[in-house]
Amino acid sequence: MASAAMFHEGFFRTYDDVTTVRILDFVKELQREGWYHNFPIRISAELSHGFGYSLYLFYGNLPYYVGALIMMLTGLNHISVTKLVYLFPLVVGPILFYTAARFKMKPVYALIASCLYTLFPYRGFDIYLKGGTGEAWSIAFIPGIFIGLFLLEKKKIYAPVIFALFLLLSMISHPLAGLQALVLAFFYGLIIVQDKKLLIFSTLLGIGLAAFSFVPSFYYLKIVQLTFHENNKTAILDQLLSLQKLVVPALTIDAKKPFSALFLPIILVGLIVIYLKREKIEKNMMRMYLFFGLLSLVFYLLLGNITRIFWILTLPISGILQTPSRLFTIISFTLPFFIGLYLPLLKNKLMQYGVIITVLVISFASLQVFKPIEYSYYYEYAAEGPCATTTWQDEYLPIWVKTCPPKELQANMVMEGDGKLVINKNSLLTMDATVINNEPSDLIVHRYYFPGWDVYVDGTKSKLDYTFSPYGIFKTKIPEGKHEINVKYQKTPVMVIADVISLVSFVFLILFALKTLTSSFSFPDHGKNHRRRLLVQAG
Repeated sequence: MASAAMFHEGFFRTYDDVTTVRILDFVKELQREGWYHNFPIRISAELSHGFGYSLYLFYGNLPYYVGALIMMLTGLNHISVTKLVYLFPLVVGPILFYTAARFKMKPVYALIASCLYTLFPYRGFDIYLKGGTGEAWSIAFIPGIFIGLFLLEKKKIYAPVIFALFLLLSMISHPLAGLQALVLAFFYGLIIVQDKKLLIFSTLLGIGLAAFSFVPSFYYLKIVQLTFHENNKTAILDQLLSLQKLVVPALTIDAKKPFSALFLPIILVGLIVIYLKREKIEKNMMRMYLFFGLLSLVFYLLLGNITRIFWILTLPISGILQTPSRLFTIISFTLPFFIGLYLPLLKNKLMQYGVIITVLVISFASLQVFKPIEYSYYYEYAAEGPCATTTWQDEYLPIWVKTCPPKELQANMVMEGDGKLVINKNSLLTMDATVINNEPSDLIVHRYYFPGWDVYVDGTKSKLDYTFSPYGIFKTKIPEGKHEINVKYQKTPVMVIADVISLVSFVFLILFALKTLTSSFSFPDHGKNHRRRLLVQAG
């Protein structure tokens, strides 16, 4: 039911209408000559009207890699591949959630909890209306992180591998959602998992695997424009829900406000039951009940205008959430899981059936969110503005880009003065040219300057100036005479270090996995004679 709309004829448009564009762009980047200089992909040569856009340095790109590889390997068209990318979290998320739930609850309760997770309204909103592919993928991997945590609780030797891999997948799908998942999982681990050293090791391993993504992103945040912060500080306060909407149930769910006021009573019922039966609940189980229950309650209340003062005081930090509804990244997992946990405590069958019916009502009412507003049979994407191809014209552009360049500047590079310029090779991220100068002159490259761009004159790196123009493009001085010019984008030292950290972490993960695999087939070390007796007994 959650994914049925994907099999409908035609396509549909979303608010963040860029998934198809980015999949196509990733295909181009992966097939571009010299692609290894830009792998992992951090800059797009063609987005932003060919001026080179470092957008992917700051985004979670896993869905686009997957979509691009499917296109390259199968030859499927871009619309079909986009639907598959949309479909993935709708199917895989519930499977992982049910698997995680079975660690802590019986099948029937795991099934009820999984029903709510599967049709949790924000998951439908993310795919069918918002088009937040990366966030939807990251949410789908959160149950996998908790599978790793539950295995850590059981002290399984392969638990760190499971935990680290799903943490990696969540973080490279959507940095913000992945960061929330990291904090949620680590907080749970500190409270519940006994082996803290193994928890810290597993967490550091997952972070190390994802270093290639977040280390350069965090490092270069200081040189890009983040005007969306100001926009979303206002958006957060404007989008807080009134107390009435927060607590008064409605028969339908607004697709643009994807939540149900019935969440509040089912959370409160669980917390009340846990309080009344506190003396009969084992200590570690009580911690788990309170973790999922109180976290769901606090995050739900933070959606309301009653917590406005909290948002005002914390906006410099919390403003990065962009909208309070991003808290559903966490609630979409903790709330269904909490319900499945406390259902067995309801010994009164009438009350238990009442909660189950409420869950089913919310789930089926959410079906209207799991479909697009309308279908389309034609897809064409127009850039949002002359600067960038994102919601805001200057999002993640370097701070030295003061204004958008005019379209007539879209030539690759030009020479000032009477010098002659012949471009011999151009793959957009690499350009080779021959220059003949009667006197020293400037070579102007029509690309947004970002660390990684270099110009070599006869094999020697030349000094760049990217402050001369309000467009943020760069130039270099070419001496008199004939010269061979090479303009190229390549990894910076920070990017190389981040890639090495991830590579080393991956090698360590493989070695650790092999060690756990071999140890699972080895005999306990009780001495040579004991092992010989076991072999004799075995036949």
